[in-house]
Amino acid sequence: MIAKPKDGEREIAFEVEVSTNHPEQIIKNYEKNARSRRFVIFVVQDDEVEFKVKEYLKSVGRSKYRIYKI
Repeated sequence: MIAKPKDGEREIAFEVEVSTNHPEQIIKNYEKNARSRRFVIFVVQDDEVEFKVKEYLKSVGRSKYRIYKI
């Protein structure tokens, strides 16, 4: 999902991750949004998924994202 602020500020992409079975897809989704200059928010369901998403995203280097656990 993409949030487009009315004031023209940077768009925000929301990526919901319930499984980390496909790390290449998590990285691909991040990079797709980063190329579009979007800030990325990952929404995860538990500590294990949060840990794995952080591990996978280490390979993208300096990045603009946050992870929220619900």
